[in-house]
Amino acid sequence: MLRKHFKRKESFLNKDIQVLKAVFIRELSFKTILIVIFYRFLNYRIGFLKINNFNISDKSLDLLDSVGVFHLSHHRYAIENPYNTMLLADKVTKKYVLSIYNNNLFKNFVEKIDQENINSKNIEILLYDCFYSKVLEYIELIEFRKYCIKNKIFSKINIVSLDSNLLVGLDEQCEVDCKLQKLFLVINYLIFFVKYSYKIIVYFIFNKWVNTLGCIKNNIQKERRYTVNKFDEYAIAYFPHKGIFYGEHFVKDQYYSESKESPLNSSNILHLTIGETLDSKTLKYFNQNKIPHTDFESLTKYNYCIYYQVMSFVLKSILNYRLAYKEFHELLIFAGLYFSVLLNFKRLNRLKGLSIVLIGYDVLFPKAVSYCCKQMGVKTIATQERFIHPWVPGMSMIIDDYYVHGDTVSKQIDNNQLYNVNNLISIGPIRLDLIYKHIQDICREKEYLFNNDEKYIAFVSDYHSSKTKYGNGRSLGNNWRNNLIFYKAILKIAKKYAEIKFVIKGKNHEFLNIEYFKEIVTELNSQNNIEIIKDYEYWTPEKIAAVCDFSIALHTSLGDEILAMRKPVIFFDYYGIPSTFYDYDGYPVIAKNIEQIEHKIDMIVSNEFMTDDQFKMLAKKFYSSSCHGKVRQTLTKHLQETCSELL
Repeated sequence: MLRKHFKRKESFLNKDIQVLKAVFIRELSFKTILIVIFYRFLNYRIGFLKINNFNISDKSLDLLDSVGVFHLSHHRYAIENPYNTMLLADKVTKKYVLSIYNNNLFKNFVEKIDQENINSKNIEILLYDCFYSKVLEYIELIEFRKYCIKNKIFSKINIVSLDSNLLVGLDEQCEVDCKLQKLFLVINYLIFFVKYSYKIIVYFIFNKWVNTLGCIKNNIQKERRYTVNKFDEYAIAYFPHKGIFYGEHFVKDQYYSESKESPLNSSNILHLTIGETLDSKTLKYFNQNKIPHTDFESLTKYNYCIYYQVMSFVLKSILNYRLAYKEFHELLIFAGLYFSVLLNFKRLNRLKGLSIVLIGYDVLFPKAVSYCCKQMGVKTIATQERFIHPWVPGMSMIIDDYYVHGDTVSKQIDNNQLYNVNNLISIGPIRLDLIYKHIQDICREKEYLFNNDEKYIAFVSDYHSSKTKYGNGRSLGNNWRNNLIFYKAILKIAKKYAEIKFVIKGKNHEFLNIEYFKEIVTELNSQNNIEIIKDYEYWTPEKIAAVCDFSIALHTSLGDEILAMRKPVIFFDYYGIPSTFYDYDGYPVIAKNIEQIEHKIDMIVSNEFMTDDQFKMLAKKFYSSSCHGKVRQTLTKHLQETCSELL
């Protein structure tokens, strides 16, 4: 009956607005399935933001849609400036962390993980990292609700919250239904105690030979347990993040030394994944170069004593403190964070020779791991991936040595309370050398790309498009709708400037095979002065960046690298990125619409975009004047000095 009633996925949106009511939930999971059934029985439509723990096929998503359970998709519902949600989430999260900072539950938690009480800033960062993503998701629900009410899609929308009131001070902006919070709080505690009790019982039955009492009496053990294992010999570990390759673009080998005797030679560094399945390309690379590797999570096989410690922490907190209703929610969050810290201490204890941890993706490195490294005296080292990250809400870091783009970044990090960095070293974009080495090939490569009447090459750097409807809907900025706007703009501009070759290349070219882009792909291919790069092996990003005269880009790290080469870049900022976070101090690199892009192209062609002195000042201010081919050499020198001090 339901399928027949909602035959097409958009059909319920065309019903009479007076009879349409909806409930929005943060995630669709086994816990929330009863809510879905209950409200569908009352003839509410159910909007969900995400699906927990698994991806969903397009067919399954359409099936749910047809019975009134629909995805709150950023593709379907065009929230005005979606990146404002991140700013608001940042504000709310900081307010929430501050509200719990001085209660007894928090103080007890701090005593458990930081007995010396010297890392209050690190603990703030841990808490912020725990809360921010969930707060952001609730604010997304609020924004979707505003959009649907404004566009008269539904007559009434409630947001059902199963979590504690994370939206401090935002109640007046939405109708939050909290009736089910207490029921699900009880269910969450039952699940917690059943899960942890089961683990402890299994431990006692099957592992009697372990000194359990000795294990559970100890709190966090910062000293090393010198158990012999095959990874004890490694003084340096490297977390590359999702394999050693970044797509088809480059190898994340910035830390390596070519000298076989150097501790920074790849064969002398233990490479660690975190629950990731390595692709065949990475495995082949590891085997060819005799690179040792393992999964960080596999270092701890038996951790049942940790379950006991966490369960004891929860029970003692309930018995010793008069917890308010809100604090019962917070206690489960503290318990999860306590478990993560204990577990990562245990894993690091397995690497008795470890002195240095190299980080592949700075802001995405787990904060609990970097916190444990800090507590155990293991030096953490990272290079900056993206210029704009220190301005972006939700980004945080606990790092010892951080090699950044330039002084502007350093100043922003110094003013950012969510970055705890001991040493900031400005060296420039770490992969700028890859562009520099292609400079000599410019003439030959330009001849390959040019048609008869073309005089300039514009590198068009796009965003990738998800292959699935669900992934597309969860994309805040780079969803199909926004990407289509970009391609249409490029097509319109290309028709006006026949003397310019527009070369389109991004992370991949999956959009060519997505039905939604079929029409625009045909038009792009038929335009003589547009080239869509498909040969990623030959046309690397660095080669095109070296060859191009200027770039029109959605905001990417490659755009910053081209700017560092003192070439004009136009960031097409039609939905709030990067200007929501940073406007490049007024330099003329941001365009809000097609007219502004065309104006800047006219200035580039007439050599009036920026003077040489302005380019030099920009390159110095943002990128440490690093267009010299020696960024990697500078990093290697610093790393060798660090190794000499510690190893």
